[in-house]
Amino acid sequence: MGGGGTGCTIAADLGRRGFSVSLFDFPEYFHENLTDVIRLGGITMRGLAGEGFASPHLITDHLEDAVEGADVIFIAMLASRHERISRALAPLLQPGQCVCFSAGNCGSILLRNTLGPDHPAVVGEMGGNVYPCRMTAPATVTCVMGYKPKRVAASPGRDTPRLLEALEGIYECLPAPNPIQTTLNSPNLNNHVAASLLNAANIDRNPSFRLYRDGFSPHVVALIDALELEKKAVMEALGYQFVSFAESRRCILAFDQFPEMDPFRDVSGPDSLTHRYISEDASTGLCLLWSLARLLELSTPVLDALLTLVSVLNGRDYTSGRTLEALGLGGLDPKALNERLQNG
Repeated sequence: MGGGGTGCTIAADLGRRGFSVSLFDFPEYFHENLTDVIRLGGITMRGLAGEGFASPHLITDHLEDAVEGADVIFIAMLASRHERISRALAPLLQPGQCVCFSAGNCGSILLRNTLGPDHPAVVGEMGGNVYPCRMTAPATVTCVMGYKPKRVAASPGRDTPRLLEALEGIYECLPAPNPIQTTLNSPNLNNHVAASLLNAANIDRNPSFRLYRDGFSPHVVALIDALELEKKAVMEALGYQFVSFAESRRCILAFDQFPEMDPFRDVSGPDSLTHRYISEDASTGLCLLWSLARLLELSTPVLDALLTLVSVLNGRDYTSGRTLEALGLGGLDPKALNERLQNG
């Protein structure tokens, strides 16, 4: 589900590995990439996650056709489209089918809320995207890193063993307790908004801006470190495992070292302050972190400042995004929250 870079990369990768793949997007987005895939007969995959060419079994803007008979359904759409795809999928899902969001950003909770607690389909998500990738030419995707095992969690968490079973042989994954933990442990939450705000003028002037090469500096990394410490406090208060990405930031910052990271440093974006690096990550991961901090009554001055600034720059209140209330989890104390996430 989704004809952007991630969706086309998943389709190409699984297709070249012998899986039968259907590729779907809504009609108004179909022309952006999928008409080129049809015209050229398939998708060329390049880069560090493997190379090859694959022709999807079906390319369609009819959701019913795409879903029928599917064992696993990957949703690779912007978070702003998660509610729409959840409403559209809900009446179509059958027992035994599995849905996995990439990247999740708690989209699995929205779909589970739409389905109801007793629907037998397995619903879950990955922490972060399957691959860091881009569409680099018509019907061509390039991955700037190889695949690394992803943390996954189901909604509710008690279904995570079923999610792992469904994904076995497709992608190697590791269990996480719930979708909030996978969302908070995404490196995008730390990096994207903080680094982009400190580079706002450069982004405005340079449509070819590359965040990890043009926008990283010791001061930028210091801000990200401070945000990560606030996130750590929230996660530890909830009893969640915290994953630090400090070492990977140091490696990116060492521009004359670690040449294997050059493809990642050179990945494009953001090209504006409304790019998904800012608008999506502020309205999902950062907003959720802010909502959790309010629940726990923890001080988060760096997080608060980032959300205030990005809201001013884009004329939008990002604290009204994917909050606990928006996920149907408002009014719960921390213990009850974790119980609901685990058992529904």
